[in-house]
Amino acid sequence: MMNLTKRICAQLLSAGICLGLSAGLQAQTGTGALIFGTPGAGLRYQPALLHAAGAYGIWTSGMYAAALQPVPLGELLSLEGVLETADKDRLMGYLGGENRLHIGQGWSAGGWGRIGRVPLSLDFSRMQLTSLRFGAPHTLGLVLYGNARYAGQTLEDAEMHLLRQAWNEIAAGTAGAADSGRLAWGLRAKVLIGTQADSWESVSYSLLTAADGRQIDLRGAYTRFRLPEGQGGTGAGIDAGLHWNPDGPWQAGISATDLGFIRWRGTVYDNEVDLSYAGFDAAELFADGFPDGEELSDTLRMLLYPDSMAGGYRTVLPGLVQAQIGYELGERAAVQAGIIQGLGRYSATGARPVVWAAYVRQLGPVQLAAHAGAGGIDGLRLGLAGQGNIRIGAYGLTWFASADQVLGGVLPGRGRGLAVQGGIAFAAGK
Repeated sequence: MMNLTKRICAQLLSAGICLGLSAGLQAQTGTGALIFGTPGAGLRYQPALLHAAGAYGIWTSGMYAAALQPVPLGELLSLEGVLETADKDRLMGYLGGENRLHIGQGWSAGGWGRIGRVPLSLDFSRMQLTSLRFGAPHTLGLVLYGNARYAGQTLEDAEMHLLRQAWNEIAAGTAGAADSGRLAWGLRAKVLIGTQADSWESVSYSLLTAADGRQIDLRGAYTRFRLPEGQGGTGAGIDAGLHWNPDGPWQAGISATDLGFIRWRGTVYDNEVDLSYAGFDAAELFADGFPDGEELSDTLRMLLYPDSMAGGYRTVLPGLVQAQIGYELGERAAVQAGIIQGLGRYSATGARPVVWAAYVRQLGPVQLAAHAGAGGIDGLRLGLAGQGNIRIGAYGLTWFASADQVLGGVLPGRGRGLAVQGGIAFAAGK
């Protein structure tokens, strides 16, 4: 009889998914639902597993994920209406030297089959990403309180960016194996079609409001890209992976996913601001020459209009490198562990990798998993996942669901993320 690890893998692979790290959420948050990938989408994030998939199949899945650092998600969701000073103060109390918000959502659908002995896959995905980062707490404080609270202080921040983008993926993959099938490899090539983009990059500022409130000194710079209506972008990407599955109780895998870029057809605005503004005398608004009104106009122009413009802009996908290892514990249990590291400025993990461990238990036709991890944007995490398979002869139907971050429900006030996903797949053949 096959051991549990291989039995689960056989069921998952027949539906085009992997025993390892989840697919859809991994692309956005780096935390994912561990153990079972969304049906079919596992092929997207461990392409090597296509080698052992069934003869053919189709699948679809959806996901949503949000991660915060360092504000608890429950705290943010509890805010509503006009914020009172106590609400603002409580929110500001969480902030530190690195503050991030990362939101991703999307859906995918695809299928796989074989031409001769060569496995092939084809899928379509629609993804959205929002990434916000700022380094100094007073950057949010200026929004919440205004600058009067900081009179007499020089405020600075050079760690700011905001990216909102949406894109479609069309991907084709193949796979092969060596060492009598024990070591499988997989590769996916992707065409990326950008549909929405708004980016603020290289944002920095230094702001001084005089102690008596009579003068503001501002120095800053930013680069902004805005996609005009009717325009878009194109790009390319690749996913690659290796999966080792010997005859014993061990298995392991490594993959690099979402390595790609989108070149947008739009306009880049570069602006540098260096001004001192002492306001204007309302009594002179209608005086000859309108001197202070001109000063006001020049100030607004400097703030709102760029010094130069240039066409074309490029963004990179939030790539990930991940590795995992698994070991069977008897006939109905297994353990897994792994590490995930995001790549680039818009990394879903931030500077810290995610380290995780999981326990899998088989209960009849259903596999359940509980996992824990640490690192990334949202710190500590707990998650649950389940997968079921109904098989009649050479045909199989698989469902999958996961809640990747349930720490807030166990320890109120501690959870800094939310991630859910689910999907179904139909497979046939061996």
